[in-house]
Amino acid sequence: MKRPFSIIPYLVLVLLLAAAGCSKDKPAALTNNGSDDPVPPDTISNVRIKLAEQLSFYGIYDFGQTWRTCAVNDGNATRLNGYMFARKLSVDEKKQVGNRLELNFTLQARYDGWDRIAEFGYIKTPLNYAGPLQPDSVWQERTGIARFITPYFLQYNAFNKIDYSFDVSAFAPDLRSTDKDVWIVYQVAANPTYTDPTKKDTGFCALDGFRLDASFLSNGSTANDSTRYFRNLFSCNITGTAQVSVSFELAKPVRQLTAYITNSGHGNEEGLVRRNTVLVDNTQKGNYSTKVLCTPASYYDGINPNGAKGPGVTWRYPTRNWCQGGTVPPAAVLIGDLPAGTHTFTLDMTRVIEAGGVARSVVAPIDGNLEVTAFLSGVQ
Repeated sequence: MKRPFSIIPYLVLVLLLAAAGCSKDKPAALTNNGSDDPVPPDTISNVRIKLAEQLSFYGIYDFGQTWRTCAVNDGNATRLNGYMFARKLSVDEKKQVGNRLELNFTLQARYDGWDRIAEFGYIKTPLNYAGPLQPDSVWQERTGIARFITPYFLQYNAFNKIDYSFDVSAFAPDLRSTDKDVWIVYQVAANPTYTDPTKKDTGFCALDGFRLDASFLSNGSTANDSTRYFRNLFSCNITGTAQVSVSFELAKPVRQLTAYITNSGHGNEEGLVRRNTVLVDNTQKGNYSTKVLCTPASYYDGINPNGAKGPGVTWRYPTRNWCQGGTVPPAAVLIGDLPAGTHTFTLDMTRVIEAGGVARSVVAPIDGNLEVTAFLSGVQ
């Protein structure tokens, strides 16, 4: 089941961390809406940039690093650890990034029996940087473009594939950077702990948790629009105090500035709902609830038919801040117009409004950890 969603109505978004070769399906002759008039040279149509092909993800708890003995199926991917890859966009690929950009991928659930965080993103490094890339640094410095949660799965069921699609047009100008290398990064936090009894003698490398195929679908103008403003704010794994503040500089005034925030709770935070407040220069700009409805049961039956905690028992939640097998959509908070100069962005996540399906209203520290990314988009 394909579940597209648009993170930005008037732009079009993305992070993506992927790994792989790239193929460009470029028509021999492009025309405008079927007319005989040629399309401007900086306009493309349905160009596909392959990011990952049959990449295997192994255990987050594989401290012995057995994953190092497993082959990487995709020669264009750089494996950073057992569950994270990076893949550098070539100069030609960056030139093929249009202003309408879609991230499409298929996740195949194999030998992992749990719901885990997964995400596409990107980092930028100096030109011709040969590495190495350190996983912890990459995760902290990334610009996140698409987050989802892996599906529940047990091996006695048939392998289960889910197709996803994210509109990541908002990131297009940044992905075209000519003064930096751009690496697409993707993590699927696998842990293949369940073993198929019929495969008990199969080697470690054959029992991967998940497999991934991914690509960008690019359309429209490949020219940068100087009126577009984009800035990544932060990527944080937050524990303890549920608040983060960062300063940012505007070289010129920006209109219609909007903050896009993606957050998911893990550990005991999975069952909590918070109401988060956005402040700029100590002035409240808006708030949003992290609540996500995972019912009706048909939600799971449709996208995660093999998801089961045990035989015949489908694992379902009435509410939480993410759903198994589902996307984690970003919240959009309109900031409005800001003048040039230095500003402070604050995200206050201290208020819990629901716990275990029961309404509450308390200020509480993080009970586990929150994975939070945020970026700004506007017109200058």
